[in-house]
Amino acid sequence: MKLILFTLLLMLSTSSIAEIVAIKNPVPEINYTLTRTEVVWMYTMKTRFWDDGTKITVFYLDRESKAHKEFCEKVLNIKPEKFNLLLDTKLNAGNAGSFRVVKKQNDVAYQVSLVDGAIGYYNNNTLFVNDGDGHVKTFTIID
Repeated sequence: MKLILFTLLLMLSTSSIAEIVAIKNPVPEINYTLTRTEVVWMYTMKTRFWDDGTKITVFYLDRESKAHKEFCEKVLNIKPEKFNLLLDTKLNAGNAGSFRVVKKQNDVAYQVSLVDGAIGYYNNNTLFVNDGDGHVKTFTIID
């Protein structure tokens, strides 16, 4: 309510043309989950398609980033060097379209939003998945 009042006061207090910003009512957050096994299979390309047949595009963070190394160790349960070797093997085999790097951790959700069926990690327990209907859902990893 305070935000709406502030926006109205700001619009009224300026003599220039004001931009009207739509304010959505908050919706209850739905907690989606994936198992650790499902995530590992997607990131190692043992699973290449979602149940509906949509191709999975895997987004990963820069190989030198702390978040990437922790994701490999804590979620995939493999050393980052081993994942990077697997990644290089897949890329050299012509599967470059299945993997895409994201340079900044804060850009993961945006990049995932651009590709239907994409998945990307933000940290050790947060994934973003593009559901193919123009929505990015936040998933947590469960054991």
